[in-house]
Amino acid sequence: MVSKDELRSLGGRLVRTAYPEFRESEVAVSYGRTSAFASVTWRDRDESIEIVCNDDVKEWPEAAVLGLLAHELSHPAQESSNASEEGTDLDVLRRGLGLYLAVERLHASKYEDHLVRKGRDRYIGYRTIRKSLSQTESNQLDRLLSDLRLIPGKGPAVKKRVHDMVRRTSEKKTILLVDGYELTLDDTASCASIELSQAGPDLVITVDGARVLTLDDGFDG
Repeated sequence: MVSKDELRSLGGRLVRTAYPEFRESEVAVSYGRTSAFASVTWRDRDESIEIVCNDDVKEWPEAAVLGLLAHELSHPAQESSNASEEGTDLDVLRRGLGLYLAVERLHASKYEDHLVRKGRDRYIGYRTIRKSLSQTESNQLDRLLSDLRLIPGKGPAVKKRVHDMVRRTSEKKTILLVDGYELTLDDTASCASIELSQAGPDLVITVDGARVLTLDDGFDG
């Protein structure tokens, strides 16, 4: 179990060792109310980033939490409002954090690549990440999985959940990304509350109590 103090410490460690561009920024990492495994928010020209992890993540091992936080930090590191989830994952791999991303994908139930936006984007799955690792990294991953008593595999069906939400705001608009789907909101004074819910096979995004968008890909799985 990763406590809230340990979570903040993990965020600080990642910034110091792998995200030098954020060393002068205020990076806040906490547990809180979010419908996804995690959400990341930042404002243009503002030196602050906020990452909120779902309370379910408390039960993940440290390595999986590091992988999740790395993915969230790589979103603002892309410096693009419409950076793909695949591009974000590739940034994590380039920074030498593939070992942790692999463990995170097992806990997020992404053994295979998970296609989003009707196949136009993807979250890179455990098996693909594994192939990208060096022999040394693969050996380290094997030792870590052994210590965690994790056996990689598709496993049984689990509760479905959106992987992450990204919110980038400027003076005139807010850009919201939910599992690769982009939604632009003109009124930046709103967006105080973003809720995700399932209506049959569809995913419904509700902003400040009003339904904004229905996606027919459903929840993450």
